[in-house]
Amino acid sequence: MARKHVPPSRLKYEAAHPTVSFRLTKEEHAKLEAMRKRSGLSLAEMARRVLDIRKKELDEAYDRGFHAAYGRFDLPCKVCGKSMHFDLKLERDAEAAAAIRQTFSTWRHTNCAESSG
Repeated sequence: MARKHVPPSRLKYEAAHPTVSFRLTKEEHAKLEAMRKRSGLSLAEMARRVLDIRKKELDEAYDRGFHAAYGRFDLPCKVCGKSMHFDLKLERDAEAAAAIRQTFSTWRHTNCAESSG
């Protein structure tokens, strides 16, 4: 069966705006329709707003987790190879920060060490 001709502009539009499809229960669909009617927004605009809100929340959660874990790391023991856990809040402990900087001051990437001779 021959396929219907689709203009290149339509193909370009569809490539830039993919379709999203999913199934809901009747109850979920009714809630979604009620929200759509009440808000006056299209389903696409509702989805965009939820995505923006969730992205902001996820970014903030990531930042909180990153800052809470900053200064915590594991290194293998040079003798037994088991992991050693370090939990340092460097911004609060200048002496620990200086010690860490001194300890790791000679570390470099393998490629950097090879290229420096």
